[in-house]
Amino acid sequence: MRRIARRRGSPKLSDTQTRAAQRARYFLVLGAAVWLHAGAALLTATTLPRATLDLGGHTLLAWGVTAYLLASVVAGAAAPGMVARHGVRNTLLGGAGLFGVGCCVSALAADMPAMLAGRIVQGLGAGALLAVAYGALRRFPSGRRATLAAAVATAWNLAALCGPLIGAGFTAGGSWRNAFWAFAVQALALAFAVHGLGPSAHRRPATVAVSRPLARLGALVAAVVLVGTAGTGVGWFVTLVSIAGAALAGWLFLALDDRAAERLFCARLRGPPDPAAAHLLLMLAAAATGAAFPVYGALLLDLLNAHSPLAAAYVLGLQASAWPAAAALARGLPWVDDVRRVRTGAVLIALGVTGFAIAAPHGEPGLLYPWAICLGGGLGLAGAGLVERVAAATACSEQRAALAATGIQQVGLAIGAAICGIVANGIGFAQGVSIHTAERVAWWVFAAFVPIAVLANLLAWWRPNLDP
Repeated sequence: MRRIARRRGSPKLSDTQTRAAQRARYFLVLGAAVWLHAGAALLTATTLPRATLDLGGHTLLAWGVTAYLLASVVAGAAAPGMVARHGVRNTLLGGAGLFGVGCCVSALAADMPAMLAGRIVQGLGAGALLAVAYGALRRFPSGRRATLAAAVATAWNLAALCGPLIGAGFTAGGSWRNAFWAFAVQALALAFAVHGLGPSAHRRPATVAVSRPLARLGALVAAVVLVGTAGTGVGWFVTLVSIAGAALAGWLFLALDDRAAERLFCARLRGPPDPAAAHLLLMLAAAATGAAFPVYGALLLDLLNAHSPLAAAYVLGLQASAWPAAAALARGLPWVDDVRRVRTGAVLIALGVTGFAIAAPHGEPGLLYPWAICLGGGLGLAGAGLVERVAAATACSEQRAALAATGIQQVGLAIGAAICGIVANGIGFAQGVSIHTAERVAWWVFAAFVPIAVLANLLAWWRPNLDP
């Protein structure tokens, strides 16, 4: 009688199938990291204004954005060293854990200092997640990286769109704290997903020299913190001293980074300008101009015309949607080169922030829609191809260039948020919020960025800086 042989266990996957499955898992982790980072970055655009009224810390409103972004930049720079010591899996788990704990601290906050402490911990976790996730792009074939980078950029902007909407939904429902609980649950889900990564994520990489830019990061953080301190309503003398200290710390950062073998943002930002530095400085200025509405938009619309946080979320949604749409449109027009894209983007940014300054005092969201599209579209055009330009003009890999571009945008937003605090508290919010004060703040908090938009145009139209 013929015996029928039985196969025990499941069929063994080929090496190609195993690698494909592993890349798919890494891509899911990358998408989750982008979602958490970008979504939580703008979550406070529609939650923190209501939280400040509940917690009594309206003078610290801008710090809800600044603290998160600064912590993210610091963690992103430290992440390669953590991976070298503890491996990808443990670093991802640590990032997810920090992010989740930070969300819980913010959700349970009884005052604004506790809220900001939670935001700092969230930023540390999110920055580590994002840096490790970008590093995972190296596991994909080089022919697919451009497509994956475009998908990541789209996911980033979709998360920036959904973050304010989630916050607005919970806030309009009567509990801004639940928005932070929702992101804490997502961080827990990500931690479980990290366990699905393959064995290579459990091993530490081979020993390599890892840059530890502690002094440079300290100088950069000090510069932005001093700007933020100047905007907390501490008096004009302390404000001027803080701004002078910020300028000194910024100069120290540039000097230290210039001498480093591996620059924090890839390009040399001090001395004779080069194409990569010009593009990064342009994005720094452009990102700063886009900080005003995420910080004060929901509060101003509420004070001026009693609009719900959803009204601000719609404006932010248009701005977030215009960004990838403009970038995709520019890439689809072969006769539009990098220089034309950057210049057109700079003009739209200046037009958008000027329109916000004129329309915002009326307190009507509909009047802000076209300027949100201009601002978001301008940022999309100016930033289209930024990673490729930085990588081509420097010795950085595409992954490091992507982190540099993201980091410079985060620093720009952090500086912009700090400037918003200086303007708003200086105009009158330091003494209390009111309709009369809101009308003046609604003008000046946007008008203050018009000179920065002009600076962005000077960088864009100065051709030697943009030519490769």
